[in-house]
Amino acid sequence: MASSSVDKKLVSRALRYIRRALGERFGPRVNSVQMITDSEFLSLLRLRTDIDSMQALLKHFGERVGEQWPTIPNALTDLRIDLSRMTDEEIINRANRALEGDLHPSGVRPRLTSEGRLDWASNPANSREWLLMMHRHAWWPLWGAAYQRTGDEKYAEAFVSQLSDWIEQHPSPPQKSEHLESWRLMEAGLRMRVSWIPAFACFFRAPAFTDSTKLKMLRCIYDHGQFLHQFHTNRNHLVRESNGLIAVGLCFPEFAKSHEWVERGLNRLDQELRAQVNADGSHIEMSVGYQWLAIDEFEVTRSMLSQYDRRLPTSDLGETLHKMYGFLASVIRPDRSFPQLNDGFILWDARRLADAGRTFGWEDVEYAGSGGESGAQPGFCSKSFPNAGLHVMRSDWTSGARYLISDTGPYGGPHGHEDKLSFELFAYGAPFIVDPGSYTYEKRDQYRSYFVGSQGHNTVLVDQRSQIRRWDAGHMNPEARDVSHGYWRCDDEFDFASGIYSEGYAPFSLVRPEDALVDYDVTHQRDFVFAKPNYWILVDYLDAGDPHDYSFVFHLAPDMQIEHRTGSSALLRSRRSGARLIMRAVTAQEIDSEVIEGQESPIQGWYSEDHHRKCPSPTLVFEVAQSRSIVVAWVLYPLRPEVDAGQFGISAVFGPDSSRLAFDVQSNDKVESISILNDATARSSDAPDSASIITIVRDGEEVFRSA
Repeated sequence: MASSSVDKKLVSRALRYIRRALGERFGPRVNSVQMITDSEFLSLLRLRTDIDSMQALLKHFGERVGEQWPTIPNALTDLRIDLSRMTDEEIINRANRALEGDLHPSGVRPRLTSEGRLDWASNPANSREWLLMMHRHAWWPLWGAAYQRTGDEKYAEAFVSQLSDWIEQHPSPPQKSEHLESWRLMEAGLRMRVSWIPAFACFFRAPAFTDSTKLKMLRCIYDHGQFLHQFHTNRNHLVRESNGLIAVGLCFPEFAKSHEWVERGLNRLDQELRAQVNADGSHIEMSVGYQWLAIDEFEVTRSMLSQYDRRLPTSDLGETLHKMYGFLASVIRPDRSFPQLNDGFILWDARRLADAGRTFGWEDVEYAGSGGESGAQPGFCSKSFPNAGLHVMRSDWTSGARYLISDTGPYGGPHGHEDKLSFELFAYGAPFIVDPGSYTYEKRDQYRSYFVGSQGHNTVLVDQRSQIRRWDAGHMNPEARDVSHGYWRCDDEFDFASGIYSEGYAPFSLVRPEDALVDYDVTHQRDFVFAKPNYWILVDYLDAGDPHDYSFVFHLAPDMQIEHRTGSSALLRSRRSGARLIMRAVTAQEIDSEVIEGQESPIQGWYSEDHHRKCPSPTLVFEVAQSRSIVVAWVLYPLRPEVDAGQFGISAVFGPDSSRLAFDVQSNDKVESISILNDATARSSDAPDSASIITIVRDGEEVFRSA
């Protein structure tokens, strides 16, 4: 077995080498214009007859970099700043910190060479994502904004020094080079649109920006244009690459191939708009963070097309953006933050959602983004997005709403997590059960595996093993399809969602090991019932032929206090708001619980809201040992801060051999009786079985049944 594994690795390595060698020998190539003569470079341009020298060319650009030139972008996401929401003093202070080396939101500063220049190759953060951001130069437009406000040459001098140094050290490669951080295609596209083109105009008249440096920059911009035109990748990267290509083509019509560059960029975006956005408005990577990223890039496309009176060949960009914003307006949390589903961080300001709604007359989007301060309340509270398999259960549109979002959807490709059947729960101004985030994209970091695997989500581990959809190559290439994932039903009194996972469990790793043993014995189905507007019932059906240990994992918000805990229940309290959540498991099995916080071996009990930032956070784990098919029902009852938890009770009224789990949920003088079929094999598909699985009786009358 070991010999076979080694042989497979050798064959795989040999095939990769052969493919690379063939690509280098016969693949498409581009040639840099950095070293050609001035006359040869001028021949690549489409110019007036009186522009017959490089000096005349610079004079021409000096006349052009005026009001029609693209402005500095407000959102500098790599720096986590929005210039439109900063005062002049704040912009200048942040620019000065960048002069001192504060170039990355993680706080990790780049190393300097012995000559005092930025060492582009060093990686003190030990993170490729950190190094990639360094090659986007997001602080150059920040320096440009400070220069516009002060006229201080120190910003121009710093820009010119870094620009010259970067061009000298990073010549354009002849072929697609995704392993090179400096010329990865997404970075090439981003730095053109976000950094280089605005900086070219900002500093054009600065004494430090000499004619020779301007010409080097123009040649390098041309190199970027032909590189982005010749090569491309996929998904959100391709959108950014295409916008960079279009920006070069539109801003530099002097380049003879600019029209060709723009047309190729528009055709790519036209195709990607259909390929990346589902019919329900969700993005194929199943991440709210990447939904925002895609919107940002498509908004850039819309802005450029509007400025230059262009349009996509066939797609309606405005209609697609409306659906994408509508998705965000529906999933927004009551505190106006956004869920951290799959990769993606809490970076996005709800005011931008309100601004978009206000700009385009989408009053429901404006209402959701503004927290009800303007716009018109949406005509729904709860909503399902069937292509994404995301289901939002919401009591109302106030900041104190009861809110749960559940995931029964497909895998999101490279940015996907093993989170099927996971959920988040907010109530009365408090986040109770949350997705703990992403923390890092660095594959070598053990925390990457933690935040991606099922152990980092609110679902079930089987024998401490995770879901492993990532190991199926088909899941790593998501496509836009008008297909429903999971089951959904909504009425005035109840919401009901259901999903199933049956793709196996194994010790999680980002890449499938050669000797991986996957256990396909267990099928997990989870039902979500929202008894509006007060509480939820979750039911886990675990169907197996052999005994297993089941771990039911609930990640709590970092400020959550556990006031009381037994083997089958917990009372949570938000330190910030005082709101509480009653959690109670009802099952015929023996069940026990523990709290894990900040554990490093194995990793458990952590929360992250941004790159390279994490903190210990309590995680509740309920355990059922060595059981075959089981059913566990969970009552999740949130309480306002002023309400006495003693007024509420959940009492089981079943025997261990009962065919149904029966229990009462008591609130003040009201009692609701819940009955659940105690048979995990009765649920075998996304759609409910014909049998009466879950029933709820209120005041002696049956008011809900899941079948």
